[in-house]
Amino acid sequence: MTKGGSSVAEDAQLRAADTFEEAQTLLDVMLKQFHTMERNRTDPFISKVVIAGELKEDSSRPFSQVFQELIDAATVKSRNPLSEQSCPPSPPSGIFLDYGTHFVGLFEAVDRYVAELLILMDAECKSTEEPIFSDVRVLYLNDDVVPLGGQYVCFVDKIPGVVAQSEKVDVPEDVIAEMVADDVRKLTKLLSLVLSEGVSKRKNFLDNARTSHPTLFPNTSSLKMYVKSDLFLTLDEYHRVFGKLPELVRDVEVNHPVDQPLKY
Repeated sequence: MTKGGSSVAEDAQLRAADTFEEAQTLLDVMLKQFHTMERNRTDPFISKVVIAGELKEDSSRPFSQVFQELIDAATVKSRNPLSEQSCPPSPPSGIFLDYGTHFVGLFEAVDRYVAELLILMDAECKSTEEPIFSDVRVLYLNDDVVPLGGQYVCFVDKIPGVVAQSEKVDVPEDVIAEMVADDVRKLTKLLSLVLSEGVSKRKNFLDNARTSHPTLFPNTSSLKMYVKSDLFLTLDEYHRVFGKLPELVRDVEVNHPVDQPLKY
C-alpha cells in the first residue's frame, strides 16, 4: 500500500535507479559479436591461421601438390556429419607462398578444417622419411573471423626479388610481434585481391603479383627469423595442446593416484 499516492515519478531514488544501465556481461559481449555476421547453423565459426616453415629444396614432390593433398584430406576427415545439405560448411580459402627454401601461408576455413590440417602436417613431418617441410611455426591463429569468401586455395612460387633481404639478429619480441601482424595483413590483403578477381583471371593475377604488388610479400629474412624463434607454437606443440583430449584428474586422485587416470 502506497503512502500519499507516491509513485516512481515522484521518488528521486527510484528515478535514478530506473535510468541506471547495468554493465554488459562477457556473454553479452560475445553474443553481440556472434550476431554481427551471418553464420552457418552447424559450423558457425571460421578460423584463420598463418604458418611458416622451411622447405626441402630438392624434394621430388611439389610443395603445392603435397599441401593440396593435405587440405583435401583435412576437409574430408573432419567433415561434420550433422551438416545439412541445404546449409553446407563454408569452403576453405588460402594463399601459400613458396620461397624455395621457406614458405608462408594463410589458410581460412571452418575451425575443424584448420585444426585437422595442422595435425596432418605434424603427422606428415613425423611419418615421412624426407618431409617436404620442417620447422613449421604457427604465427597467427584466430578461431572466429569474418570470412573473406570464395573457395580458392592458391600457391605462388613467383616471388619478387625485393623480399630477399639480409637476416636480422637480436630483434626484440615486441618487434617480432609487430612484424607478424604486418605480414598477416599483407597476406590477407593479397588473398582478398585474388578472390576479388574473376575465376578466369586469378591465375594471371598471381603470375603478375610479384611485379604489381611486391610489397604484399613477406621478406625472406622475416620467415627465417620466425622459424628460429621460440615465440610461436610448433606443429607438435599445437597437436599436444589442441589436437588431443585432456586427461582429467579427480580430486581423490591427487593424494591417491591410480594407474589408469580418468580420461575425458
